[in-house]
Amino acid sequence: MRISVGLQQSPEHERTINWTANTGDNMKIYLPQTRMPEAGLIFVALVLAAVMPAVSESQAGRDSGGTSGAAQRPDYETYGEAGATKMQKVAQGRQSVYSELADYLVRLFELSEKPGIGIDIGGGPGDLIVHLVKRTSQFYWINTDINTWCARPFAKNTLKENIAHRTGFVFADVCALPFRDNYADVVVSRGSYQFWPDLERGLSEILRVLNSGGLAFIGRGVAPTMPEAQVRKLAKAGRIGGPKYDPDTDAERFRNLMRKLGIQQFEVIRHKPEDPDLNYGVWLYMRKP
Repeated sequence: MRISVGLQQSPEHERTINWTANTGDNMKIYLPQTRMPEAGLIFVALVLAAVMPAVSESQAGRDSGGTSGAAQRPDYETYGEAGATKMQKVAQGRQSVYSELADYLVRLFELSEKPGIGIDIGGGPGDLIVHLVKRTSQFYWINTDINTWCARPFAKNTLKENIAHRTGFVFADVCALPFRDNYADVVVSRGSYQFWPDLERGLSEILRVLNSGGLAFIGRGVAPTMPEAQVRKLAKAGRIGGPKYDPDTDAERFRNLMRKLGIQQFEVIRHKPEDPDLNYGVWLYMRKP
């Protein structure tokens, strides 16, 4: 079962919540604009929280391939509002990181005029998707996160930017993605892979949901094109960095997993700046056969 929830403006100048399933059902609920965004956003969060766990469980048995038969229902209740609020505050200080990365991805994948579907894994409040939507005129972007509380700030962001009609939010665990095989054209993820319970399984799921020829860009850090002066300023302000890790070790993990999964078209990007004290992170760029 595929369910999408969108927010749009009705002819009567009220906010509309559209709920469409592939069974042909279409439910429209009109909310007076004076009650938006809060009432509508809370309703969306409650609808998705009730529906999506069932989708992720049942889809495993119905899709061709689908999620693994051993996939468990993601433990959504483990993640609370405090975590989502913290993510939102961190993201607010990284807008230049998301903006530069979105520019880089649109150029790299030539997405500005292409139609398609993109998914951001672990997108939290969805700041990267907001920047991607502004740069891609025909793409529909889906923000996924295992923390259900991220739905509200994401919806607020998309309503504020008037891009809600080109975005969606799905509660999802990367190791059990609730999407059919060959669903998406692009999958991106910044700063989430280090939290995945199983990196190999997460990459396998991403490959499953990608179309043949689909592209993925997974990693952490900043875009290789970001000027060193800007990276230095962000690092000094504590807006990038986080827990200590060895990007070269992670780079080798990516290479080994690509070989294990039989992916030949990939590149592990480890930008080495002139200033050795700056860490640009590590990125995996791959194409599904």
